[in-house]
Amino acid sequence: MSDSPFLKTVDESVTGSVFKDLPLSIFNQDGILKDVSNKFVSTFLKNRVDSRLLNLKELSKYSFPLEQIRVKKKKCSKKRQQLLSVSEKKQLGLFKINTKKLKFDDFVPIHNLWVQYMDEVIQESSDSSQLHQKLMKADYHGCFLVVCAARCSPYLGVSGIVMQETRNTFKLITGNNRVKTIPKKNTNFAFQHNGKFYKIVGNNFQSLSYERAKGKQKQAKSVDV
Repeated sequence: MSDSPFLKTVDESVTGSVFKDLPLSIFNQDGILKDVSNKFVSTFLKNRVDSRLLNLKELSKYSFPLEQIRVKKKKCSKKRQQLLSVSEKKQLGLFKINTKKLKFDDFVPIHNLWVQYMDEVIQESSDSSQLHQKLMKADYHGCFLVVCAARCSPYLGVSGIVMQETRNTFKLITGNNRVKTIPKKNTNFAFQHNGKFYKIVGNNFQSLSYERAKGKQKQAKSVDV
C-alpha cells in the first residue's frame, strides 16, 4: 500500500509540515482512489444551496464555481429612433380632428402667437430675395388666410385661421365655427401683416411645412408681397 503513488508524503527534510498522508479509507485494494465524487458533490451542494429549493440529483450534473464569475456587461448601442412615416401616422389617426367641438375663438390666441412669430421672420430678412425664402419656409399654422383666387368658385372668398396644413390642403376654421378644407392646387391665398398683403401661390406651395424648412426653395414665386 505504501508503494501507491497517491501515498507519497512530503520530503522528510521539511520539518514542521502541515501535510499528512492521505487516509487509507479512500483507496481500494489496488491502491486506486475510490469513487467519492457523488458524495462530495452532494455534501458540497448541501453546504452551499438551500435544500428546500433544489433537487440535488438534478443539480449534480451542473458545475458550481467556488468563486463568483464576473459577467462582462454588454455595451448598449444607442440606435437612432425611427420616426413614424406619414402613412403610419394616418393609420394611428393622428391627422383626424373632431370638428364638432371646435370654435373660432379658441384659435385666436394661436393666431396672436403666429403674428409675433411672423414679426421675427420679417425682421430677419435683409432684402426681397431673402424675405421670399423666409416666407416660403415659414409655418402658417395660426395664420388668417383668405382665398383670393380659385379655379373652383365656391372656395373664392373663404377665410379663416389655419388649423392644419397638409401637403395639398389648408384646413381653415371660419368665423362661424365651420372647418373648410381648401386645396392648394389652382388656388391662391392672401394674408395681411403690418399693413402689407402677401399672396401665396398654391401650385408652388404643395409641400409640408417641415419639408419647406429643410433647404433652399425653387426660384418659382410662391409668396408675393
